[in-house]
Amino acid sequence: MHDADGFTQGYVFIGPAHYVSHTGSKPMSIQWKLEEPIPEYLWTASAKMVVG
Repeated sequence: MHDADGFTQGYVFIGPAHYVSHTGSKPMSIQWKLEEPIPEYLWTASAKMVVG
């Protein structure tokens, strides 16, 4: 993920996650069960990545 200036953003630990399932390959989608909700600022950024 990159910021508005094109720089790579730092790593953010969002807590423990548990594997649920996966589908596909190249790319592979992985479904995780998080113990805590994703913070709003990360949810907004990750939602933009899904739609492109």
